[in-house]
Amino acid sequence: MHLNLATRDLDASVAFYKTLLAAEPTKQYRDYALFFTENSGLELALNADPSVKVGRDAHYGVVVERTQDVDAAIARLPSAGRDLVCRKGGNLAKELLKPASMLDRERRNRD
Repeated sequence: MHLNLATRDLDASVAFYKTLLAAEPTKQYRDYALFFTENSGLELALNADPSVKVGRDAHYGVVVERTQDVDAAIARLPSAGRDLVCRKGGNLAKELLKPASMLDRERRNRD
């Protein structure tokens, strides 16, 4: 999967995604960074754009194979300098980083 995100602060975004993905950027320039991750099959491009507006209804997630991968990503997030956002009865990060097997079960249950 390829995902391209615009950011007002490229350095902060690179630092965050390095921690979240446990990966270094494959390419990094003054106005662009690119991550490739083997584990989640994600190609993440970050573009510097000082005029970008934060979307209120945007939703992004990274699919991982095992629950342990979710727990490891959640454990890394505080060291990225970000607080985890929690919903009633659950952790938003844990909801967004569900293992693929859980997503498959949820999809089957909805159908």
